[in-house]
Amino acid sequence: MFAKQLRIFALIAAVVISGCSARQIVQEQVPEEQPTPAPVALEPPANLSAGQRDLGVELYRRIGAKPGNVFLSPTSISTALGMVYAGAEGETAAEMAQALRYPPGAGLHQGMGALLRRLPIEKEGRIIRIANALWVQRDFELRSDYLDLVRRQYRGEASGVDFIGAPSEAIATINRWADEKTAGRIKDLLAREKITVDTRLILTNSIYFKGDWLRPFRASETSQRPFLLPGGRSVPATFMRQRSNFRVLTQPGFQALEAPYKGEELSMLLFVPERPEGLAEFDAKLTGERLDGWIDALMAEQPGDVEFVMPKLQLTTKASLVPELQALGMRRAFTSAAQFGGIAAPARLQLSDVIHQTFLLVDEKGTEAAAVTAAIAEIVSVPRQFHADRPFFFLIRDNRSGTILFMGRISELATL
Repeated sequence: MFAKQLRIFALIAAVVISGCSARQIVQEQVPEEQPTPAPVALEPPANLSAGQRDLGVELYRRIGAKPGNVFLSPTSISTALGMVYAGAEGETAAEMAQALRYPPGAGLHQGMGALLRRLPIEKEGRIIRIANALWVQRDFELRSDYLDLVRRQYRGEASGVDFIGAPSEAIATINRWADEKTAGRIKDLLAREKITVDTRLILTNSIYFKGDWLRPFRASETSQRPFLLPGGRSVPATFMRQRSNFRVLTQPGFQALEAPYKGEELSMLLFVPERPEGLAEFDAKLTGERLDGWIDALMAEQPGDVEFVMPKLQLTTKASLVPELQALGMRRAFTSAAQFGGIAAPARLQLSDVIHQTFLLVDEKGTEAAAVTAAIAEIVSVPRQFHADRPFFFLIRDNRSGTILFMGRISELATL
């Protein structure tokens, strides 16, 4: 049987934390007694997923102010910076909580832990793997209570590297980790210029996702079609087509479709404007609450007969998120006035960069026999049409928790 697969690999890494001077600072000894373990949350709180959704929308809107495709993982960004927030204090912590849309109260890290325990999947036709790690300058000590929290809630282990004496080897070690955790899709994450003699700590998070459609495409239906662009222009692109039962929502200015993956724990949701120029209007009215309302309305629709057309996709992005995070109000963390005494004290630390790198590939695999069998049922009646043949917004959603793992837009195409 032909299997249409979506492979997504997202990594946020190089949350680079530096000392405020070139002098190496060694932490004072902390008491040896172990902290009392925090209670383990059985379920991730709903406001955590809502906060990650709102963060994703805000970053999408700011990154999307520039032309081109956008692809990001709000879950990955929120998780990696959650490990930083665990050691933030005072005004630094307050700014981070507001900018990153963390829910109020003391249960954030327990909620993160519950979410990170719930999201992974290792089943036939779908995989989600999440990994966290801390890369620490040798002889630079982190607080034991901080390390304990990151281990318990984020499952992040610390490894010693030498940013000062052997920066190239340190970079190679972290890049190998990124490569291994994403099945070879994220390469050359860190460049040499990102490491200085002041670098003390790098925190990394990876999310790897691979899924088969619940209702697969057939290779025999793949063909060249025009991808419509604003201004009456178009470019040729490779499109996949199938006819099956899908949920479709019609709203003023756009249509939305849910394409579930095998097992139905996860789905891709596509939002396609009526006109090729309509994505800018869609983006302008996009908010977290509106997105939730559209998703709820879409999931309440009954599946119906639909001709579903979408392009094959391949997309790689890599960018520093510092300007966007600063614009959201997270400013102090990137200055010498940063307060990260919960990570290491009396050492003075500050963030120097936050890098987000993603990879997306949508392709087809299968056998010819299934393609012939599936083709027979496609000429019974006139189906409803859903053609993602113009710039569109999309997201990958964990239906169990409501968490948005990935979101982005396709405004230009490279033919596969």
